[in-house]
Amino acid sequence: MASESQEYATSVRRETCGALAKELVGSDQIVPVAVQGDCSYTVYAGEGLGQIVQFRLKSLGYADSTCRRFFALAWKALQKVNQSSRDRMAETFETELQILLVSLPDRFHPIIRNTLASLPSILSLPMVLYTRTLNGWIRYEDYRDLARLFWEEFGDEIGGLSDGTSKAVKAARVSGLLRPRGFTSRLANMPKPVPIKDDDSGRNYGNCFSQ
Repeated sequence: MASESQEYATSVRRETCGALAKELVGSDQIVPVAVQGDCSYTVYAGEGLGQIVQFRLKSLGYADSTCRRFFALAWKALQKVNQSSRDRMAETFETELQILLVSLPDRFHPIIRNTLASLPSILSLPMVLYTRTLNGWIRYEDYRDLARLFWEEFGDEIGGLSDGTSKAVKAARVSGLLRPRGFTSRLANMPKPVPIKDDDSGRNYGNCFSQ
């Protein structure tokens, strides 16, 4: 099944997108997909509805560029963290990951074990400022292309990443998903956080690592 992608502004109506889709595939047959993304509009189109046309916000490319620049600036503005603070972080990370290793289903165990083994390299990374507003998880269809572009341009902006550092950063990213999402809410007014259960929310959580 072939696919095409176009960018659109928020003021463009779906009818306009539909007309453009018909023009792109040379057919009047179009059917919107059942579930639409928050930032895209997708239709089946063409003879036998054998093609997919997707319209996406122009702002997605800008958001990716902004995110990359933020991380590059943070990387260049390193924060001083004394060894005792690093030791406390290491203890906290290992304790929580060991709890998850015991509590979560077997399918999570290889990921957790790999993260535990990577803790020394993770904690050897520079300490930087970050923002929780960038912690969302939305996987777009062209995720792999966006990720490749991010790492290439991020590396260029900070003067390059060694293979070891790149692996440590990616391991830290997995740890950053495991620890917050492997437990229930950590809000001050909520009960003490406990590992998530093997229910629908837990299975959805696992998709972050399996895709």
